[in-house]
Formats: sequence, C-alpha cells, structure tokens
Amino acid sequence: MVGVNQPEVNIESEERVELLSVGVDIGSATSHMVFSKITVEKVGTRYVTVGRDALYESPIILTPYDGPDLIDPVAMSAYVDAQFAAAGMSRDDVDTGALILTGVALDRANSRTIGEVFAREAGKMVAVSAGDNMECVLAAKGSGALERSETLDGDLLHIDIGGGTAKLVLCRRGSPVAHLAVDVGARLIVTDGEGVIVRLEEAGARVGRTLGRPFAIGTRITDEDKARVAGYLADELLGAARVTGDGTGALLRGEPLPPFTPSAISFSGGVSEYIYRRQEQTFDDLGPFLAEAIRDRIDRTGLELVENVNAGIRATVLGASQYTVQLSGSTIYVSDPDGLPVRNIQVVAPPFDMANLSAEGVAEVLRRSLTQFDLTDAKQPVAVSYLWDGLATYDRIDAFCHGIAMGMAARTQDSDSAVVLVSEDDIGRLIGSHLATERLDGRAVVSVDCVETGDFAFVDIGRPVTGSASVPVVIKSLIFPTGSN
Repeated sequence: MVGVNQPEVNIESEERVELLSVGVDIGSATSHMVFSKITVEKVGTRYVTVGRDALYESPIILTPYDGPDLIDPVAMSAYVDAQFAAAGMSRDDVDTGALILTGVALDRANSRTIGEVFAREAGKMVAVSAGDNMECVLAAKGSGALERSETLDGDLLHIDIGGGTAKLVLCRRGSPVAHLAVDVGARLIVTDGEGVIVRLEEAGARVGRTLGRPFAIGTRITDEDKARVAGYLADELLGAARVTGDGTGALLRGEPLPPFTPSAISFSGGVSEYIYRRQEQTFDDLGPFLAEAIRDRIDRTGLELVENVNAGIRATVLGASQYTVQLSGSTIYVSDPDGLPVRNIQVVAPPFDMANLSAEGVAEVLRRSLTQFDLTDAKQPVAVSYLWDGLATYDRIDAFCHGIAMGMAARTQDSDSAVVLVSEDDIGRLIGSHLATERLDGRAVVSVDCVETGDFAFVDIGRPVTGSASVPVVIKSLIFPTGSN
C-alpha cells in the first residue's frame, strides 16, 4: 500500500523542525482529511512532538461508491485533489502523514484503488489498516477518551458510532482495558428523499427481519420505521455496553465485555454530532433517530454524559511525525544484513511482565497485543517493542525468547520476513542472537536497541552504516489531536 522510499525531509541535523502532515480517514460511510503543521524538537537522541496545529480540515463527505461495495476511484481522486487545492498546498509539500483505512476500504480492490490515489505520497505516509480491534483503540485515543480517563475516579466507557459499526472501549487510567465492536451504525439503512431504500447493509436487513419488516433495496420505509430500528439498535448497543440490561447480543462482533460499572460515558463518530446536539442536518439515514434513542436511554440511567477534548466525527489522527536514532553497533543483532532495509513496519508494545517472566506469559501477552491491533495476518510484518527489566540471566532470556517464538509462531511458519525486535535497553544482541539460534532455528532476526517507541508507531531500519555495525532507525509515530507522542 505504501512505498518504500525514505521520506524526503532529513531532520537529523536540525534541533527543531516543522513538518507538513496530512491525515486521511477513509471509511465505509464517510471520508475526510486534515492538513497540519507538526513541530518536532530534538531531545537527546530523539525527536518529540512539541506542537500540532491544524491548518485545514476538509469537508466530511459520504465515501463515494461505484457499485455496492467498490469505492469510486475517480470521485475519490477528485475529492483529494480538491482538498489539496483548498488547503493551498501541492502534493509535493507533504512531508509525512497517515492513511487510516476502515470498513470496506480494507477490501483488496478498494485498498488498491486508494493506494493509486495516494501513489505520489508513497514512502511519506504510513498506512493503517484498521479492523474492529484497531478501530476501537484509535477511537479511544483519537477522541481524547484515554486522556480524559486519567482524570476520572472511575472507568470511562467510550463509544464511537460510525456508519456501519460502533466501537466500545472501556478506558481506565489512560489505558484501553477492554473493547468490542457492534453492528450498530447510522448508515445500515439509507433512503432517498422519498423514503425509498437505496443502500442496505446486511446488519440492517437482519434487524428488519427481527422486527418483522423485511427491508430491501427499492422498498419504502417511514420515519416511524427508522425510529423503531433505531430503538432496537440503541437497546443492543447499550446492552452490549452493560449500561442497561437490554439487548440480546445479536449484533456483537466479538466476545462480550467483562462486567464493569462505568462512572461516565462519552461518544465520538458521526452519530455523536447528534447525541451532543451539534448537528441538525440530516443525510436520509438512521443517524438522528439513533442518537435520540441513545440519548433518551442514557438520560434514564443517570449515567454522566461527558464530552472529550476531540469528540465528534473527526476523532482520528493528524498524521505522523518522525525522528531518527543512530544506534551503537555493539549491542544490536542482524542475522542477515542483506535483508535490510525494512520499511513501515508497524510496532506493537505488549505489556510484558518482566518481574514474572515465563514463556507462556510472554506468548499470551504478545498474542493479545497482535489481536488488539488487528495484526493477526501472518504475512503482515510487525516489530515487537519491549522494555527489559531485571537481570539478563540465561533462564530469563530463554523464557522471553521462547515466549516470543511461541507468540510469533504463525508468522515464522507462514512468512519469510524477519522477526523484528526493538528494545529501549542495550540488550538487543543478547536477545536477538539467542532467539535466532536457540528458538527459531536460524531464522532471520533483526534486534535493535536503544530505541524508544511503542504502540501507534511504525519503524524503518536501514542498512548498516559503512564502517560500522550500527543501523539507522526511523520511527514514525501517529499524531493525535491531543495527548503526548
């Protein structure tokens, strides 16, 4: 999706740099763009984000289609070109950015179409293919819900409601502790101005059958029908959220949330514009009806409805920043230098329990992180970030490496790509060599260290520097409207 060329901006020799970043969000229902100035400042060996200013926010459009499920490449390209023009910028001005794909945009034909639209930005942008799990995490982070939960005495339940699905995230002290997606959205049923159905998602048809109303393209429905559907959707959503005792679980897209009692609830996504009563315009869908049904039920529970820093339909990323770290060659491990460079590898930072290291525990935490960020495709490269703590004894290193090997088993069996590890501590050579020789039977391993990174980041690892064993590493972190990066 994204090319392999290095970004054109070289910031290594600068103390403070301003980057033009573009954030693009393309989903099943809506699409939008935001152009931002990202200011990064050198602190030690890394660059941190010290400023983010939105320069231009595009109009939010209904994602254009050429057929039931295929995104219209001509219309999408025209929209993107128009936004560059409206922002007073050219494509060559872009230094970095992030492209978020959700829903039908993830389909192979559509992702290829979108890749062609942004071909000129290849290498400058990172592409995030966000399935249900990743969407949940992005919604909580982008809306400011995680940041808001840091100041609450109890848990914050955040719900992002888009066109086709709703994402529920339980936020506790700044972390997403549980999440779930539900087939609830504003555009499960779309009509023309006369009330005739012109778009019907499978979940919308399923709800109609449940209510004894077999909806179909071309049939007419009334506002009363929409209100009834919205009431059913609201019951299923808030039942799944454990806010009410309603709901059958028929629309769940995963395992139910664990029992919990939130102290507050917040919303983002298109439907939230109606929930917070910021939007009055209608789009011939279920949006206003669904918002009214949800608001009515929440008011009856007495649960506090709060608004996050960046609530609304634009709860997404501003783009990506980047910083470069030169690594010491004495503590890294690269089994096959010819396998470098690697580009745009998504990073996961599992919360390994270093105080109680066990192979099974490491493997389980790693698998859970891969699932949370929708990185279960064995052919999708991933870099595992970790912070080593404690003694580097043989038994502890072996337990950690054994757990990594078990957690990455599907990848090591079905893919030829190297296993990539990133550590903040100077232990890369010990971990990398042990993993390659003792636990992966000589499989390619790239293990770098002294690099600070984490979730919501992507890594480039270049070829070894001439006359040295060190390698250049570029970290590109997704930039959100609020919070730290």
